[in-house]
Amino acid sequence: MRQPAVAGQFYPATRGSLKRAIEESFLHPLGPTVIPEPPQRRIGKVIGTVNPHAGYVYSGPVAAHSVKAIVEDGIPPVVVFIGPNHTGYGAPVSLSTEDFKTPLGVIKNAIELSEALSRYIEVDELAHLMEHSIEVQMPFFQYFSSDFRIVPIVMGDQSFSAAKRVSEALLTSKIRYLCRHPPRGHCSGVLLHRFQAGVELPKGRDFKSARLVGAIFHPALLKKVHNG
Repeated sequence: MRQPAVAGQFYPATRGSLKRAIEESFLHPLGPTVIPEPPQRRIGKVIGTVNPHAGYVYSGPVAAHSVKAIVEDGIPPVVVFIGPNHTGYGAPVSLSTEDFKTPLGVIKNAIELSEALSRYIEVDELAHLMEHSIEVQMPFFQYFSSDFRIVPIVMGDQSFSAAKRVSEALLTSKIRYLCRHPPRGHCSGVLLHRFQAGVELPKGRDFKSARLVGAIFHPALLKKVHNG
């Protein structure tokens, strides 16, 4: 299990203080000024957001705007977090298969999807050990829900080619995951954008690419895909 590395530095280390800091971020004049309410049923229009990752006193209100959009859309069952690697430890692009702990509790890794991704992205826990960019995002989500799992990725190599490889890996792995696990919602991601080219399709499946890409982001279409 990955332990919190920057609790007490980038955000408060105790549960009560952390929840208050999150509330203050939402209610701040530079924030949304309201604490969002999750919908009764997930909408699923938000594909991804770009969030700041500084300490909450610096960027919490700005991050709250992105989180508000996700919360009001409905937090998906799997959230892909992609952040920069500030420490230089580990592989240039690194995946974690660990659960992450924060003062608000433990978030389980979406291990089936992570294992699919590990065919394309190196698993390197050292890269995640002291990295704050992903860790600071998670309590915002935990404030509203404990019913989601994570796929954490950090990138020391942030070149276009590296971003393209990660996008292709996410798309391909998500196809494999959805084929094996009919979803109750679809994956979303922080810092995750659509990429629809150059994807190796799962072997043994006769999919038409346009319908396949549609099914990735709209799992209700999976039935049509499976039926040809």
